[in-house]
Amino acid sequence: MGKVLGIVNRKGGVGKTTTATTLSYLLSKEGCKVALIDFDGQRHTTKLCGVTAPEQLSVTIYDILKCIVMNEELPDKESYMIRTETGVDLIPANNKLKEFVDTIKEQYD
Repeated sequence: MGKVLGIVNRKGGVGKTTTATTLSYLLSKEGCKVALIDFDGQRHTTKLCGVTAPEQLSVTIYDILKCIVMNEELPDKESYMIRTETGVDLIPANNKLKEFVDTIKEQYD
């Protein structure tokens, strides 16, 4: 059975991205299957994992969340899961994620 780890903190600059990417890498090197999901609109995890142009990706975590919220069919895993050089599977983010969060906030304010 898989385990889910979340690294969260409201404050910026406390090492969430560094911790998540380093832990993912180390677990992968130990033979664990790792899926790293970038839920940050700044997309540092995506960039750190080698994606140089996240804005050009056709499917990101934004699209997956939108499908879930709108009760639409999810895209094929192959369209968004990126296998990194370190063996970690990445679900990337791009700048659309911030738009999504702002839209959700407006609905609940």
